[in-house]
Amino acid sequence: MGRERNSVVAALRNPALRAGLGGYGLSSIGEWALWVAILVAAYQSGGAHTAGLTSLGLLLPSVVTAVLAGPAADGRRPERVVLLAHLTQLVGGGGAAALLVLDAPFATVVASTAVFVAATALIRPCYAVLMPSSVRTVGELTAANLLTGWIDNTAVLAGPLLAAGTIAARGPDLTLAAVAGLAAFSAASAVPAMRRRRRAAIGPVAATPRVNPLRAMRACFRGLGERRGVRPVLGLLAVQQFVVGALDLVYVVVAVELLGMAASGTGLLSAAFGAGGILGGLALAAVVGTRRLAPLLSLGVAISALALILVGALPAHTVLAVGCLAAAGIGRAVVELTARMLLQRSAPADALASVFALVEVTGAVGMVLGSLMVQILIATSGGRAALVGVAATLTVVLALSYRAVRHADRSATVPVVAIRLLRELPAFTHLQAPALEGVARAATEMPVTAGTEVIREGDTGDRFYAVVDGRVRVEMGGRFKRHIQRGDGFGEIALLADVPRIATVTAETDTLLLAIEREPFLLAVTGNDAATVASWGAVDRMDTEGVLDHLHRDP
Repeated sequence: MGRERNSVVAALRNPALRAGLGGYGLSSIGEWALWVAILVAAYQSGGAHTAGLTSLGLLLPSVVTAVLAGPAADGRRPERVVLLAHLTQLVGGGGAAALLVLDAPFATVVASTAVFVAATALIRPCYAVLMPSSVRTVGELTAANLLTGWIDNTAVLAGPLLAAGTIAARGPDLTLAAVAGLAAFSAASAVPAMRRRRRAAIGPVAATPRVNPLRAMRACFRGLGERRGVRPVLGLLAVQQFVVGALDLVYVVVAVELLGMAASGTGLLSAAFGAGGILGGLALAAVVGTRRLAPLLSLGVAISALALILVGALPAHTVLAVGCLAAAGIGRAVVELTARMLLQRSAPADALASVFALVEVTGAVGMVLGSLMVQILIATSGGRAALVGVAATLTVVLALSYRAVRHADRSATVPVVAIRLLRELPAFTHLQAPALEGVARAATEMPVTAGTEVIREGDTGDRFYAVVDGRVRVEMGGRFKRHIQRGDGFGEIALLADVPRIATVTAETDTLLLAIEREPFLLAVTGNDAATVASWGAVDRMDTEGVLDHLHRDP
């Protein structure tokens, strides 16, 4: 815990990283606040039907933009894409606020908001690529990814609360204006990133072959048919996004029609669900290495379904509704994390990147379907029926898939020993349970005898090594630097900076290593695959000899 706290503090002391995380955080809060505000405005304009059409109208362009986000992040100047995206958010959010104040046709407000939403899909992939040019050590990089996760969780709570406060104070137009202000601050934080990238352009980047992502995902999905249980897990992950897409609209109807709250109550209900998600994520931190996940997954579905049914079936009561939606958020977080871990255990190791790309695609489709279904239910039977319908969908999907999911759960192996070892390493201290288990699964044992040269200075780096037992000697330029033993690792600099090995490492005793290939290492530590990491060029201002000494020194 002390090591983790020190790494996070060091990351926050880095002004470049602090600016990047701040910009990303403000953008995330603005995104959640905007969704609440525009759906409230739509409901006030034309009722649940208009709110439903607005939800669909915003989801569809965001799905299209998400397909383009990867190539944009992989391009030569992702920092320009980030700045342009934030400026586009400023124009879209500010324009929507102005149009609402001027009482313009509501379709123009939705169109302006769609510009904001489409730009938002570009931001996270580009920030993920830019992050390494802002850090100085692997510890800072993994801490930055931990902080990014915290920001995501906090935004789910802070954004709706911002919307609730501003809607109560004036109305959705004030919320949209506030969102535009957050986008302006985010854009200002992106300007230093452009300067850093210009200074960091050390040399040409090796070209990465382009792959048609849709073709790769189609081939991956066909191949998954050979793995019983993988497709049902994908379905369960998609149905979680189905719930999110459905509830975005249901919050408005429940707040105003069922509970008799002011429009600002929509933000309170959304925040309750987000708070539950945070609690569920914290509770699930302990499940890494758990051998059986199917019972936990079922429990999560049961909690969510029961909570939604209670909101729909019991007499209207604000405190009860808030508590039940928080419980539904807990259940969703449990399902989300356990399903991702089960997917990592069940899917082919060489197809994980494509599998998780499929998760994003099926999740986007799930959100659209959720929005469509609740529109029909609200129009025909009301808000209570919509809540029960969402709960019933969750239950039916689990019932249809549980047998296959249980089979996948029983067939999977859990690398408990590797997980325990990797948890001790600074590079993996901050990883969430699914990511830690994924990299442990990718590790292979590698025994070496005393005197064996494990890596040689100047060679191409293709692996990271963790020491399980024994001791190795590190030399740079023929000079001894230090010893490395259990609880530490080596080889990360060449992978992260895309440079040749900067040191020679030799086994001083008979040694057992865990070897992790380039792709799973980068995917775990940075959240990106090797193709994306290749676009970094080189780690900004990285003094390799100093970094090596720092990385392998106990804090």
